[in-house]
Amino acid sequence: MAITLNPTPASNTANTYATVTEADAFAEALFDVDASAWTSIEETDRKNALLVRAARLLDTRVEWVGERSTTTQVMEWPRLWVRRPGGGTYDGGTYGSVEIPKAVKDAQITLAAWLASRATTGDDPFGLAGTSALSSLSVGPISLEFRDAAPTDGFTFFDEAIVPILEAGGCIRRGNRLSR
Repeated sequence: MAITLNPTPASNTANTYATVTEADAFAEALFDVDASAWTSIEETDRKNALLVRAARLLDTRVEWVGERSTTTQVMEWPRLWVRRPGGGTYDGGTYGSVEIPKAVKDAQITLAAWLASRATTGDDPFGLAGTSALSSLSVGPISLEFRDAAPTDGFTFFDEAIVPILEAGGCIRRGNRLSR
């Protein structure tokens, strides 16, 4: 079943912060391996799925500052009382109650592009601990095959690439690291 993106701020049916159009433009400007993996995807449904997965990872793995704007929104953003870096005059120097910061969109797109570059390996870099150590499992006759090491690159990538984007946007506290 195809995923339809809904980036409407504070919506009770939203499932993304960024659109495919925004992601395509952002990825084209990156010029790296992850961006190449993203731009090589021709199916919009696949891009939609990657954006939704990236948004879910952000919403479930990050400790955001502020409070949700409404009690009925399903996504973590927009939020109230989050100071905009450098102040500004809009809403007393805070993000607006229906505003999605550029940093949140950039982090989502960066994560989606990175997930696209990892899709060909068959590994889930954010899989459940313990399950990612298996490379294959057979039932009859029983056969297990373990990887040399469980992949941890998802958490490392998150801490080294995604967290700084969110910190710079004032969306998380400095030093916030991925909850495992």
